[in-house]
Amino acid sequence: MNSRLSIISSLICIIILSCLLVIFKVDQSKINGQANDLTLELNKKKKELQKVKENQQKKFLEQARKSNNVNEKTSAEQILASQELSTQANKFFEIVTTFDSQKDWLNREKKVQSLVTPNVLLNKSIFNNGLDGSVAKF
Repeated sequence: MNSRLSIISSLICIIILSCLLVIFKVDQSKINGQANDLTLELNKKKKELQKVKENQQKKFLEQARKSNNVNEKTSAEQILASQELSTQANKFFEIVTTFDSQKDWLNREKKVQSLVTPNVLLNKSIFNNGLDGSVAKF
C-alpha cells in the first residue's frame, strides 16, 4: 500500500512537472514570437528613419547649394562631391574585387572604364592577366 502510494505520488509529481514544463515552453515561444515581431517592427522603423534622415539631408544640401552664402554653398557642393566619390569608389572596388572566373577577372577593366581615368586602367598591378608572374618560364 505504501509503495503504491509513493508510485502514485511520483506519477502525479511527474505529470505536474510535465505540465509546468509544457506551460513554460508555450510561454517562452510566445515571448520569442513577440520579440521577433518587435525586432522586425524596430528594423522597419529604423529603415523609415534612415529614409527620413536621407531626405532631410538632401533637402538641406539642395537648400544650401542654392543659398547666397558662399560658405554654405561651397560646403554643400563638397559634401555632394564626397558622397558621389564614395558611391563611385564603392562601385569600383566591388567590381575589381568580385570575380568568379578568369573571364570575369579580365572583364573587370571594361566594367570600370566609366568609373576611372585611363591612367588607372593602364595600372597592371590592378588590371593584369591574372596569372602568377612568379612562376619561372622554360
